[in-house]
Amino acid sequence: MFPAGGRSCDSADEVQGSGAVASDAEAAADEAVELFESAPPEQRRLGEMSLARLDLSLARLGRGDVEGAAHQVHDVLQVHARRGTESVRKRLGHLQRTLSAHPAASSPTAIGLREALADHHQHDPLSLPPGGNR
Repeated sequence: MFPAGGRSCDSADEVQGSGAVASDAEAAADEAVELFESAPPEQRRLGEMSLARLDLSLARLGRGDVEGAAHQVHDVLQVHARRGTESVRKRLGHLQRTLSAHPAASSPTAIGLREALADHHQHDPLSLPPGGNR
C-alpha cells in the first residue's frame, strides 16, 4: 500500500478542480509522481501513478509545455499498453480532447502526441468489442 502518493494525487485533482494556479496543480502532481516512483517496484500502484502522470501532463499542457506533457503521456502509454485500466483510458481521452483544442495543437510535438494517443486507443484492449484480442 502506498497512501502518501494517493493523497498527493488527490491533492492535485483538488487543485485542478478548484481553478487554483496551474503551478500549484503542477507541483502537487509532480510530487505525487515522485512519491510513486520512490516506492519499491513491487509496491508501485501503476494505475494511480499513471493518473498522477496524466494530472502532471495536463498541468504542463495548461502552461504551454507540450513537450513536458508528451513525456509524461508516453510513460503512461507504455504502462497502459501492458496493464490498462478504465480510469486511465478515460483520462487519456480527456487529455486527447484537451490537446486537440489547445493553442499549440498544430505543433509537431502535439501532432505526434495526438497520433500516439490515437494509435494507442486503436490497440487498447479496453476499446475492443467483447471477445476482442490483441
